Amino acid sequence: MKIKKPTAGEAPLSWETVRAVFAQNPSLKKVGVLAGAQALLNEHFVNQFGRFSFDIHLHTSRDIEKVHALFSPEDRKRIHLVSRANPEMYVYEIGTGVGPVRLEIAKPYLLPKLAPVNSKYIPGLKVAQFADLIDAKISALSTRGLARDFFDLYAAHEQKQLNWRSLLTEASKNPLNDYNPVELENNLKLIEQEFQKGTQDIPCAHPPQINDLRAFLEELRIVNAEVARELTRLERGIGNDDIE
Repeated sequence: MKIKKPTAGEAPLSWETVRAVFAQNPSLKKVGVLAGAQALLNEHFVNQFGRFSFDIHLHTSRDIEKVHALFSPEDRKRIHLVSRANPEMYVYEIGTGVGPVRLEIAKPYLLPKLAPVNSKYIPGLKVAQFADLIDAKISALSTRGLARDFFDLYAAHEQKQLNWRSLLTEASKNPLNDYNPVELENNLKLIEQEFQKGTQDIPCAHPPQINDLRAFLEELRIVNAEVARELTRLERGIGNDDIE
């Protein structure tokens, strides 16, 4: 299995480094909610596969420029704005003992359904709830179709009792969620081909057995097909009792 390696000038962020960033820059706790892989894998899971990320994601409902204005001159000596990628996302670099850490502060594409919770490990920091993070991962897998998004759903499947049919059905009802059964099926087929060729790109230190990933992929494809058929019935106004 191919393991993602850092490109020039980047390194996988350990959870210890992430915690140190917030300890050394407490103002960050007030500007956003921890989201993305760091939140999902380190706050809601036991990160048994050593899944790593290269950056920190903070989500905010506020205007990004106003959030940026919250940083004091002293903060900005350590928290350097390097890019206004778009009006809804600013990118920063924060100096640490292991090198610069990339931080993104952005408005979430999917509005959270639940209020954030307190971090288990970083006092004063709020963290996106598990259900909202999984909802976002389903949307991402259906659109960009990256193996790491599939892997994060696999990790959730391994550690939580999840009803995937219910989760996909709920995603289909959210107009902002990009879940689409046809697109998800296409992306799952592409990931399956990567598994067959051994070319999948999963950023983790201790990847699971490929057969376990394939088994979950097949389960997800079956559930996705069931949801697709149900959505088709609803669109046509046909009930289950009308189908022989």
